Amino acid sequence: SPYFPSSEEEGTLAISNPEESLYYLQVEIKANETEETMYISPLLAPNQSINKDYLTDKSFVKGEYPATAYFHYYSKTGTTGTNEDYSYIGSMSAEIRMNIG
Repeated sequence: SPYFPSSEEEGTLAISNPEESLYYLQVEIKANETEETMYISPLLAPNQSINKDYLTDKSFVKGEYPATAYFHYYSKTGTTGTNEDYSYIGSMSAEIRMNIG
């Protein structure tokens, strides 16, 4: 389970997009009770991971939060100028617990 010492401090995550993945991955974690987004990752290319990061929403107090992790998958469709373009493929979700404090 993800752990953050406080909502303001860097916490431990274990998010990775496997090397063999065909798609880019973005993980969004929402608190089940309020559906507020607690965390959203940057887009991860295959073979990229995030071990530590900060919560997106800093308003959560100490406690254990039942949450849902949404795994959003994207395909790179090309480049427009200096911007890379992506197309949404689909999502999966998993029930998790977010621990703060």
